[in-house]
Amino acid sequence: MLEVRAVKVLGNFRLDVSLKIGKEWFVLLGPNGAGKTTLLKIVAGIIRPDSGRVVLEGTDITNVPPEKRKVGYIPQNLALFPHMSVEENISFGLRGLDKKERRRVVKEVAELLGVGDLLDKYPKELSIGQQQRVAIARALAVNPKVLLMDEPFSSIDPEFKAKLIEQLKEIRSNLDTTFLSVTHDLEEAAMVGDRVGVMMEGSILQIGRTEEVFEKPKCDEVARFLGYNVTKGEVFGLEGKIAFRPTDVEFGSGVGAKIVDCRRTRHFYHVTLEIDGIRFYALSNERPKGEHVEVSLRRFARLWS
Repeated sequence: MLEVRAVKVLGNFRLDVSLKIGKEWFVLLGPNGAGKTTLLKIVAGIIRPDSGRVVLEGTDITNVPPEKRKVGYIPQNLALFPHMSVEENISFGLRGLDKKERRRVVKEVAELLGVGDLLDKYPKELSIGQQQRVAIARALAVNPKVLLMDEPFSSIDPEFKAKLIEQLKEIRSNLDTTFLSVTHDLEEAAMVGDRVGVMMEGSILQIGRTEEVFEKPKCDEVARFLGYNVTKGEVFGLEGKIAFRPTDVEFGSGVGAKIVDCRRTRHFYHVTLEIDGIRFYALSNERPKGEHVEVSLRRFARLWS
């Protein structure tokens, strides 16, 4: 179990979070500047919180040096050593082992990540995807209790990303390791997260099972970040404030709406609609006919703020 209760002020930015993570893949999801990387660095020991503590499996590690925390950290730039071979990069954190044991561990983790045939190469000779695998192998080589990953798939093409994610999920299921990654990519969070925490302006606004958070946002900020329309329910004859996805708008019956704009993209028509001066967005497989249509909602979520 990883427990973090931390406050950190950096200039005009204030981080104030409380978080508990078990043996799972937990994703911190939020826009740039939300404080996600700062939180990772606090867990890694690179940044000290102004107050609070970091507890790992019952032990307070707030003041423990990074190299003694049993925490692996993969920064967004990967931070591979350009003058070292792949083998030397992976073995960097294994200095306490003898040469024979180091080679055994390196070979084992390299094979696990599919870079066993690259051990003699240098980072500049590798593709971005291969560099990513080497960075993960280096972090896993020290057998960390927690693996921290900062935007781990941001530079990888979609097809390769999907394969690497599936491989890492399989690896995690066979390790006694907590994965904590951060991203601003909704699709990536949905693909990898057992649970997700939506973070904005230094605070975590909602935590839950990934499907639960994506289907039932609890506040305006989370709903809008997840791509929902947020509006007064009375627009559709409902009570309170509601959130609904553009794909949840049905055409053909219901409440009268004016079409303000309609644009074709690769897969859908993106339609801007207006009811009583309130605008919202819809996605449709077909171009709506005319300037006025009737719309209803397949489903929606009620918001508590």
